[in-house]
Parts: sequence; structure tokens; C-alpha cells
Amino acid sequence: MNQNTVPSQGKLSATSIGMPSYLVDGLPPAAFAFPRLDVTGYQSLNSDNRVLSHDDVTLGSVQVSHLVGAHFLRSGVEFRMYNTNAGITTQSNGRYQNTGIYTEQTSGGASSITYSYAQFLLGLPNSSAITINSDLAVRSNYWAGWLQDDWKASPKLTVNAGLRYEYEGPNSERNQKANTYFDFGAANPIAPAVQSAYAKVATTNPLLPSASQFTVNGGLRFLSDQGGNKQDYQAQAITLLPRIGFSYLVAQNTVMRGGYGIFADSLSTFYLSGGNSGSTSTFLLPQQGFTATTSQSGTTDNIHFTSTLANPFPNGIAQPTGSTLGMQTFLGQSVTFQPPHPNVPYNQRWSFGFQRAFGGWLAAVDYVGNRGVHLPVNKEYDAVPRQYLSTVTNGYDVDVNTRLTATVSNPFKGIVPSTASLGSGSTVAVSQLVRPYPEFTGVTAWITSGSSIYHSFQAQLNRRFTNGASLTSAFTWSKSLDATQYLNSTDPQPWFGVSSNDRPLRFATSGIYQLPFGRGRRFLADKGFVSTVIGGWQVQGVYQVQSGAPLSFNTQATSPVYTGGNPVNSAWGRSGYKATASPGVAGDWFNTANWLSKTVPSSSAVAAGGVDRTTLPNQYQVRVFPIRFNGLRADFLNQLDFGVQRNFSLARIYEPLQLQFRVEATNLLNHPVYSAPNTDWTNNAFGQITSQANQPRIYQFVAFVRF
Repeated sequence: MNQNTVPSQGKLSATSIGMPSYLVDGLPPAAFAFPRLDVTGYQSLNSDNRVLSHDDVTLGSVQVSHLVGAHFLRSGVEFRMYNTNAGITTQSNGRYQNTGIYTEQTSGGASSITYSYAQFLLGLPNSSAITINSDLAVRSNYWAGWLQDDWKASPKLTVNAGLRYEYEGPNSERNQKANTYFDFGAANPIAPAVQSAYAKVATTNPLLPSASQFTVNGGLRFLSDQGGNKQDYQAQAITLLPRIGFSYLVAQNTVMRGGYGIFADSLSTFYLSGGNSGSTSTFLLPQQGFTATTSQSGTTDNIHFTSTLANPFPNGIAQPTGSTLGMQTFLGQSVTFQPPHPNVPYNQRWSFGFQRAFGGWLAAVDYVGNRGVHLPVNKEYDAVPRQYLSTVTNGYDVDVNTRLTATVSNPFKGIVPSTASLGSGSTVAVSQLVRPYPEFTGVTAWITSGSSIYHSFQAQLNRRFTNGASLTSAFTWSKSLDATQYLNSTDPQPWFGVSSNDRPLRFATSGIYQLPFGRGRRFLADKGFVSTVIGGWQVQGVYQVQSGAPLSFNTQATSPVYTGGNPVNSAWGRSGYKATASPGVAGDWFNTANWLSKTVPSSSAVAAGGVDRTTLPNQYQVRVFPIRFNGLRADFLNQLDFGVQRNFSLARIYEPLQLQFRVEATNLLNHPVYSAPNTDWTNNAFGQITSQANQPRIYQFVAFVRF
């Protein structure tokens, strides 16, 4: 159970500070909490992002094993039933923002904490919002069975073979509070009215499709459209997961071993954790229509204030429509849907290597690989079609940007609800009208078309605890690639390249050594007081070296432009950072000179033809710039943690009593690991490092008594 609520839940509410009762009356219990009040420059009063959930798992399993000659057979079946009852409270208690825009001295000037506080005291928020969030009650069932044979084929060879089969049922929402899929081919009910209005607009801009080619298709479908069916997608048939492995005694104390297996992941867990296992505030179960947000600006003319803290929503609070609007749900907004036939993600894993024991040492070398299949990827279906985009890659295509951002009369005005800008604006951008589904501003879904591949050489050297010493060392040389993001929304497949978790080289070693002095040790065992003082000490440490993470230039509204050939050539690393950093000035991790968006020009420079980074004009260009490069990485890890400890017997006081004293040093050599540089090319801090990722050297003294 996760009762992650705001502290004031059920104790204080908006009415406690004189705000109107309609902010609580008739609304879900989450509304009865102190509102979130944002005042620029100050800590927000309260939070508006919590979740209430109750999860339980019912499971049962049966296992049977039987020995037949050289075969050890095992089999079993397993059943699990997952129940998740939850509700997000984001903005349920209302959010009111005060930036100081209404009280600053000069219109458009920089707001200060004085202006924002003055605006708050006047009770004139520049924006107010409240959300009635849906709850969910989801169940899914899981079945699995397996058969395993461990076969002692010969005194030297052992073979393991098995087959597992799994069936993970779809999520089932008890109250049918979910949409199921986006009906791409069906005409939206507003199509006739919009097409009639569009016919008067089609000839006003050469980029617009003709009236006969303009379509208004698509819309959300809901669980309630399926009668009594409460399942939000069609589950994949039984998944077969074979596994095989072997171990062969090549020579005395030397073993060769290998294996291969397929392991399935969980779609249900992915959807109910917001794509991030362990998430407590997000769910991917599409419930648009069952949640409603009311937003209100303080004023439209900076003279008359229609929204105040005394009455933030004069036109009332919007109520969820559920599935009653059918395909007209969320018109003029971005929608998310559930693909009806997702594939179960799975991993293929394999390994091959040798292990040898000699004396008190154990050494191993292995090749280990992993391939991910059907990984979830977020897909946009309503992007501007590729034929309208520019293919210029060495600069900004201002002309294409200008043509697509040009505005024409809005054929959706008065047809799409006025709560969306698409339904209230007199004009609309050309880019909106050329979208495949122009009545929406976005149509997204998590589809299972992603993949990954991992190869590694792994070596280990271990010394068993002998003569007061032990050692564990491991080295990995690896490569990790994946395709889990689209470079362009119009691309047929995700971008394939170096993974964000790629760390080519890693070495770690740890050890314990009992100093050979004092009673019971090799030296100075019977020296009385001297033995007592210097005996019984133990030292231990961990040393790690690891490659830095590749820098991610994530897909955003615009793409970076590098004019110097290969962006890897701009890598500086520590030397460049130290050369460009100075007291009070952040250093650059890579050379930003050839990155077109590095410098924000002055207004006069923009007027003279410079680039205004606040509106970079390449949002409608086909991106070929990769998301990550193997040669552009964050700082590497180089850290030694060290400790010294000793146990003291206190038997003279009480026989079982023992005192342990430890001195520990984290990052003993005080090697800094710099945080990754800013990779947002629209930010003034692009390329800069402003913080340290690891702790500076820390000493810790610990003493505790055991009895």
C-alpha cells in the first residue's frame, strides 16, 4: 500500500484560507488539501503531486522433482493475480502561480521575488488550475509452467535443458475507465463541419492540401465500446522460453561452461509503473476523458482580472466526460492510446567461458551477451508529414520554418471546444492543418518496436579468505547499443546507436586484510601490552574505475547543428574543462565553437540576421544528428573507498560484550567526478559543467557495541 498524500490531506483545504467552497464541495477527497501556491523566488506552499495506491498479489505454485538415472527432472506451474487500485492526486488541490508579472515596474521586465510576493498578496495569480483525476482498479492474471532436466551425461559433462511457457493476461479495468485504441481510419464526427469550413481556407496557402484531400479522421475508442469487455488490449498467446546450458571439465580444476536462454518481461508492470518500475506518480493506463483539468488565466487584457484567489474559476470547474463524447474526447488536445496488440518484451541471453581454480585463487573469463526484443518505445502518430520538412542539415532552414508557422483562418473555431486553443483561436498554424489528424495536437502510444544488443568480455579473479586476506577483482569490456527512441517522429524505425547505459570499461577490486600483528597473528603475538595495542586491526577497501556515460542530445523541438564535421572532434574532457573554468565561471566539457546554437545573440544581432535561440527555426527539419556519440562522454569514475577497523573484547565487564571501532574514508584520494555537461543546445549553459557527481573526500568515525 502506498499512501503518499500531501501532509494537509483531510485537515486543511482551500477554504481554510478563505477561498470558495466549490474548490472542495462535490469534488473527490483529494481536493480537501491545502492548495499549491507558487510564488517565484520562494519555496512552493504545499505539493500537488501524490498518489494513493493499494497493490496486492495472490500467488500459488506447485513444484515436482524426480530423479531418473542420470536425469534430475523438475517441473511446476505457477499462478499470480495482480490487483492495483490507485489514484493520482496531481493538481487535485489546485495550483496557483504568481510570477510577479502584474506588479513589476516595466512590462516584460525581469520579475523579482518582491514583485511575485506583491502579486500573491493582491490575490491575483497569473494562472490557476485544478484537476479532477480518475482512479483505476486494474487486474491482470499470469500463468506459467516449466520443465527442467539436469542431465549428468558423463563424469565430465553436465547438460541443463528446460522449457518455460508463460501467459500474461491483459490489464482489466473494473469500471471500464480507460480508452483502448485510436481509430485511425474512422471519420471523426466533427469532420463534415470542419471540412466545410476548411474549403474556404484551402486556397489561402500553397502548402495546404486541397479541400478534397483534407481529412478529419481518428479518435479514441473506450472499453465501454466493447460491451462487457474490460480488457484494454489483446494479450499475446503463450510465450515459449527455452533454456539450455552445459558445464564440461576440460582438465583438473578447469571448467568450460556456457548457456542460452530466453526471458520474458512484463507488459502489465510496464504500463502500471509509468514505464519506470517503482514509479509512484505515473501510470500508462490511458484514461483521457476520465480526468478533467480546468485552467484559467488571471486576465486577458492586464486591466480586468476575471480570476482571483477569491474566485479562481468564475466559469466553474470542468467535469470529466468519461466515454460519453466518444471520438470527440479531448479534441484540440494531445491524446494517448493503448495499442490493441502489443508484443511481450523479452531478452535473449547467452554466455560462454572458462573457470579455473589454483591454490586459494579462482579465475574466470566469459563472453556474455544479451539481446532485447520488442522493447517499448514512445511513438508519435500525428507529426507533420515528412514531405513538408526540410532536409537541410548544416544550418537552419528559416524559409521552411516560416512557411509552416504561417497562420491562416482557423476552420476548427467554434467546432472544437473553446477550452482548447484550437477551438478558440481565430487563426491556426499551417503546420497544424497538414498533420494526419489535425483535430488533435498529438497522438502518441507506447509500441513494442524497440530493441537492444549487449556484448561483453568479463574477467574475474578471486582469492578466498586465506591467511587473513581476501580479494575480489572484476574487469568488464563491453558495448551496449539500443533502439528505444525515434530520431524523427516520421522515421519508420527507432534510432539505433550507443545506449545511455553503455560503459565500455569497468574495473573494480575489493579486499580485506587482517594485519599480521598481535595476539593470534603471525608477528608480535606475545608482547603483552604491545600486542594489545597493535593487534586485531583489519583494513579493507574498494577501488573502482569506470568509463563515463555517453552524452545524450535528446530529441526535442529542434536539432543541434554542428558545423565542424564530426561532433566527436569537439571533445575536450578534463583538460578543456580545466582550461575554460575559473572562479565563478563554469567550464566547458567540449569545444562549443562549432555548435551553431552556442551563443545567444543580442537583440541587435538578431535584427542583423543572427539566430534567436529562443525560437530556433529548425523544428521542421529532418534530423540526422545522432542522439548519442561513442566519443562524447561524461566524466569517468575513479574512486577509492578505504576503511580500518578493530574489535575490542570487553569480557572483563561482561563476557559477550564487544566493541568495534571503524575509521572509513569515502573517496580517499579525493578524485572529483564531474556531472555531465548541459546538452540542451537551446540553453545558455550548453556544454558547461556546473556540479560534481560524486562526494568529495569524507571521513567517518564509527564505534558500536555488540552483545
